[in-house]
Amino acid sequence: MYQCYDVPGLPRTNNAQEQFYRQMKTSERRTTGRRRSDTFVVRVGGFAAYAVVAATFTEATSNSQLAGVAATDWRREREVLRANQERQTKMRRFRLHRDAYLADLEARWAQLNETGPP
Repeated sequence: MYQCYDVPGLPRTNNAQEQFYRQMKTSERRTTGRRRSDTFVVRVGGFAAYAVVAATFTEATSNSQLAGVAATDWRREREVLRANQERQTKMRRFRLHRDAYLADLEARWAQLNETGPP
């Protein structure tokens, strides 16, 4: 029930985590000048946390940490980031260019119906 007693280094409260996220959002608001940083966090996801923390590292520290990451792991995480960004782009495309988006969607649907099920 109380994981903090079983796992060394795990804080008993989530205050440290909340402070980190507050710092991350504040940093993004200062950087962009926007009132809300939610779009950045949603668009970038977990990579936002690394970006905030990495900004405080020296170049040598960043290089040593990145050198310890396997190329396959990096590629996999990069695919996750790109998939998230693609999903966000599609959502924005629908909101901004609704008629063109729906026309394209209808054309693809008609093409699928002509060729039959895969």
